[in-house]
Amino acid sequence: MRRPPVDPDFTATQALTQREALRLLDAATEHSLRAQTLVDLLLSTGLRISEALSIRESDISEGRLLITRKGGKKSAVYLPEHTLRNLRELTQTTGREVENLENKRVSALVFITRTGKPWQRSNVDGLLRTLALKAGIRKTVSAHVLRHTHATLALEMGVALHHLQDSLGHKDPRTTRRYDHARSRLENSSARTVGSIFE
Repeated sequence: MRRPPVDPDFTATQALTQREALRLLDAATEHSLRAQTLVDLLLSTGLRISEALSIRESDISEGRLLITRKGGKKSAVYLPEHTLRNLRELTQTTGREVENLENKRVSALVFITRTGKPWQRSNVDGLLRTLALKAGIRKTVSAHVLRHTHATLALEMGVALHHLQDSLGHKDPRTTRRYDHARSRLENSSARTVGSIFE
């Protein structure tokens, strides 16, 4: 069977505006510390949901987070101070406890249910839909939408494409470009800048 052609520049996934992202985070903060921590983590770092849900206490350290990318590759991700603070509060660790863990011991997952089981993607999707409703967001919100939001906001704020590519763990820069929901806006056209030379 022949696969249908995929447009490398198209994605059906929407991104939230900065205002919508802040409203979602406010709704998550009102909901619970766990919701606040996850939404903050996804928006601030652009992690895949699989990467976020597999984080263990021993992966958290000052200014960075060790994650497992697609294919099992380990990667360090910058961790903003407010996100670190939320993770520490959620796990009730200061960092010293984690440093003292024995090498053979596997530390606990960060995102778990009330019964102590690993939090599943379906649990997250349900929570995000609830939070979006509470925040008055009409778009369908998922963890992948928050990843698109991170990428779009990063590019709008001047983060270079190759830095964003590395941050998101993409091998191909065309994949990263699909996350840029602002690229089709006319105000971003090179003609605005170059054309001004000839006025």
